[in-house]
Amino acid sequence: MNLIQFLSMQVNQDMSHEDAQILNEELATKAIADIPEKDRSLVADYLATALNMHSVKPDLVPKLDVLLSSLQETA
Repeated sequence: MNLIQFLSMQVNQDMSHEDAQILNEELATKAIADIPEKDRSLVADYLATALNMHSVKPDLVPKLDVLLSSLQETA
């Protein structure tokens, strides 16, 4: 699942583990400018949950931490 698909999901729609990993890999390549302003809180909530649940590949954690920090600073 890519970022555009994630942003168009229904509120309580399920995401598979595989979809989450694909999304995590894409988000690890993104900067805050790549996230639409209106969707930044949604992406921040997703990242906070994924990181807190330790469901992110270890090599992606530093990059996703940076993105999450950037998103939280602009909230």
